[in-house]
Amino acid sequence: MAQSDRAGTDFVGRFMNQFSGPHGWLGRVAGMLMARKNGPLNTWIVEQLELRPESRLLEIGFGPGLAVELAAAQ
Repeated sequence: MAQSDRAGTDFVGRFMNQFSGPHGWLGRVAGMLMARKNGPLNTWIVEQLELRPESRLLEIGFGPGLAVELAAAQ
């Protein structure tokens, strides 16, 4: 494999790892992609919860926290 091919493969691997443990500028890019792709689903889920001021919410996930932000805004 040529060195330029390995560099491209290394970059893709480092980028894909950001989805399980984001950090640095690649982590910010991964977070933006997750928020964009999962935004409609997160919105729908939060709407289904019918949260009230006395409600408590625990989100366990690997995203950028969009669902928690939406829930807190209600």
